[in-house]
Amino acid sequence: MLIPSHLDADAGLVHRAKRIALSMLTTRVASSVLRRLTRGRCIVFTLHRFEDPAHGIAGHPEQILRSQLELLRRERCLVLGLMELIEGLRDGSLRERSAIAFTVDDGYGDFARVGSRIFAAFDCPVTVFLPTAFIDGAEWLWWDRIEAAILSTDRRALAIEINDAALKYELGSVSDRMRISLDLTTRLKRVPNAVRLSVIEQILAACGSSLAAAPPLRYAPMSWHDVRRLGASGVTFGPHTVTHPILPMTGDEQAAFELETSWRRVKESTPNAIPIFSYPNGDYSSREQSILARMNLAAAVCSEPRYLDVKESAAEYRFAVPRFPHYDDQPHFVKIINGLEGAVVNVRRLFRTSRVSAAWS
Repeated sequence: MLIPSHLDADAGLVHRAKRIALSMLTTRVASSVLRRLTRGRCIVFTLHRFEDPAHGIAGHPEQILRSQLELLRRERCLVLGLMELIEGLRDGSLRERSAIAFTVDDGYGDFARVGSRIFAAFDCPVTVFLPTAFIDGAEWLWWDRIEAAILSTDRRALAIEINDAALKYELGSVSDRMRISLDLTTRLKRVPNAVRLSVIEQILAACGSSLAAAPPLRYAPMSWHDVRRLGASGVTFGPHTVTHPILPMTGDEQAAFELETSWRRVKESTPNAIPIFSYPNGDYSSREQSILARMNLAAAVCSEPRYLDVKESAAEYRFAVPRFPHYDDQPHFVKIINGLEGAVVNVRRLFRTSRVSAAWS
């Protein structure tokens, strides 16, 4: 479809206008005004990995995260531990305020080496969710097995079958292999758990890979010693299953095992355990919520990227606390802090509608 030149020019003007508007709205004065207008909305961020160049690990860059935490301090934003935030919502003490909490999923070793000291430098509370078999050193996280096998094989092609669908990949550059690994990981999040496990073994066999029992440092977890050491400095920890399956893709018995055993393991391993669960990949069903209620946990976090409105009842958010992904680009981060993220979605819809109307005029 050809776009008329005047519409293309209009699109460029719209893009520039949006950038200027965002720049204006993220200035210090505008930020202060906007935060007053967004009282009563809380933000929970989720992070995963932290850049560790010495060990070849990509993730959130240290300087960017430091600048963002410095911004929150300078703007006097209320940053709470996740348990404090949940309790504040429950007892009504946050009714006229906004608060921010930080969480980290998966418990990789780079949090213990890098991420923890960044948060500590700003006295910023943070909660880490632990898949307990990984922390025990009993196994890799499953998507890392896929990536390691594909990156290390000397084979030039990969043929895999998932639910009778034949997939063929050409194994070229490192970036190609990373893309293939991500594609397979994404596909395996949407199949029954037994199929996922079977296909992973199929991938390893097709790559001719025999991975070590313990992951190398690039994929390694923090240890329980790290957990106790970081707990002594104020980091809190919650359960994130035992083996990190996609819970709705598991049977009833495994789902109960993953939730109950991971909470028991975290609770017995650190006095800084909090009764809040994190769903792997953010996926859950009413079954998981019922199990958590039976376990009498305080809450569970998912991956729905939205604000938590304090006007919502505890029943509405208790086992589906929304979390924003943590963005490294400053404008996007500030846009969320200022309460603009929801408004921007509406503006995008308006512009799309306007452009469609213009195309037909």
